[in-house]
Amino acid sequence: MLLSYPTRALVLATGIALAVAAPAQAEMMTGEQLRTVVIGQTLEARRFGQTLSMQFNTDGTVTITSPILNGTGTWELQGNTICTSGLRGNATRCMSFERVDDQTLRSSEGMTLRIAS
Repeated sequence: MLLSYPTRALVLATGIALAVAAPAQAEMMTGEQLRTVVIGQTLEARRFGQTLSMQFNTDGTVTITSPILNGTGTWELQGNTICTSGLRGNATRCMSFERVDDQTLRSSEGMTLRIAS
């Protein structure tokens, strides 16, 4: 079935508009970028309708504060990931991050975090 000229033009214009409007693919942050952007900062996320705050301190400790979970553990950079331990028992969890924009990160666990300070 052949599409009429106006229909083909509309389909082409729509495709071009979607391609231009699509956001660039965010890239995973390097270890050095994590050290510069995340360490010494407080990151905030909304989970289950509540605010979760994570502070990666320069002394290697990490603090999580929320209405349902509070804890302190340690962090270390391992390549391009930040690994935390002591927050949920002795389990070590490693996450990579991508930069969404100047104030927003997305973790490899799918959590969107805003740089609060």
